[in-house]
Amino acid sequence: MLLWLDEDREIAGGKYEAIRVRLIRILNYRGCLQAEELADEVFDRVARKVDEVVENYQGNPVYYFLNVANKIYLEYLKKPKAVELSDDFRTADDKDDFHPHYDCLKQCLKTLPADKREFIVGYYEEEKSAKINSHKKLAQTSGIELNQLHSRAFRLRKQLQKCVLKCAEGKRIGK
Repeated sequence: MLLWLDEDREIAGGKYEAIRVRLIRILNYRGCLQAEELADEVFDRVARKVDEVVENYQGNPVYYFLNVANKIYLEYLKKPKAVELSDDFRTADDKDDFHPHYDCLKQCLKTLPADKREFIVGYYEEEKSAKINSHKKLAQTSGIELNQLHSRAFRLRKQLQKCVLKCAEGKRIGK
């Protein structure tokens, strides 16, 4: 697939990254909470068909990737996203200091796949020194380094933040 992007491996790698960033940006703009995963799926599908595509496709490969991304995004939209969130998500202590955006956060968490939802809830579950140990355990069980864990949590938090703000804005306008 890299050869299709450019004969020079370095240039091809740069083009690959540029296409990936562009796909993620487009998917995020469309409100996709799984933009990175869908972008990876685009590359997986193109890689599986690259031999036949190279023979027949004329023009800039970027447009082929964008077309595949659009089809994958349409598939994503057809999949059900809401997952039942247990009622014990909030403890009795939480109910006293209810935040107005809580309902939006709960709604946005439901749109995440179960593994990502469990990850982000687990990431923010503990406080102070217990949080450090919790993060180490979470990184270990996820099979990733601690800095990767923080990056993953940051990206998920940003996605949730966008979703919550969009939801809260919709509720504010609806009043």
